[in-house]
Amino acid sequence: MTESTLCDNMSQILRIEVRLPDGHWAGEATRNYPNAVLQIIETMPLGRGRGTAQIAAAAELIANLANLSGIEQVNSLGEGKASVTIASGGGGFIKPLRTIG
Repeated sequence: MTESTLCDNMSQILRIEVRLPDGHWAGEATRNYPNAVLQIIETMPLGRGRGTAQIAAAAELIANLANLSGIEQVNSLGEGKASVTIASGGGGFIKPLRTIG
């Protein structure tokens, strides 16, 4: 027997693991820190094949982003957040498999 549950006020979390190709900025960052969580909050394309992303991650991972070839610039926003400028050829953006809503 299936029992319905009202869950409008419940928080739901979905974990998805994706293997990003070598050279992708987010893939390189998370391979360097395999136990870290990198949250990509928002992305926006810029001209000439570049882009920008707002992220949340551990301070150590954020500090290491400037050393990646796929990243042009890292600006700390404080409290474990940063804005990164993604270099041309740095891996682009993760696109949703399916848009819902």
